[in-house]
Amino acid sequence: TLIRPKVEYASAIWDPQQAYIINNLESLQNRAVRFIFSDYSRFTSVTALKQRAELEPLSCRRHFARLTLLHKLYHHPTLHDDFFLPHPAVFPRRDHDNKIKRITCRSSLYAKSFIPRTIIDWNNLPSHIATEVNLQSFQHSLKQTMD
Repeated sequence: TLIRPKVEYASAIWDPQQAYIINNLESLQNRAVRFIFSDYSRFTSVTALKQRAELEPLSCRRHFARLTLLHKLYHHPTLHDDFFLPHPAVFPRRDHDNKIKRITCRSSLYAKSFIPRTIIDWNNLPSHIATEVNLQSFQHSLKQTMD
């Protein structure tokens, strides 16, 4: 209860791409789940402990947080026009009405940052999720597709 809020603070923005950072964060969660159940045996499966504690992988939690934050920005009355341009070509059979124009990135570092990555994920959402205006309904539908 003390560490998780610190690890997840602004995790939607700083979501790392480097494998060593991701592994360090996952190992922190692995140690935490062992601490929760007071089971430090090398023969106990950490995956089983995580399932028992109903802990999702941190990468899934960050993905959910990124899309939720973009949903809040997209549906904000004043911020929408400042951040997002409509996609120039929307095909009704495979796209949704809330599709956003991708940002041109000149470096891979910028391409892996919050806005460009999340716009790609947003544009790949199913129509019934991306067009949902209500935040709770959006989160519920998103959770169902991620499970």
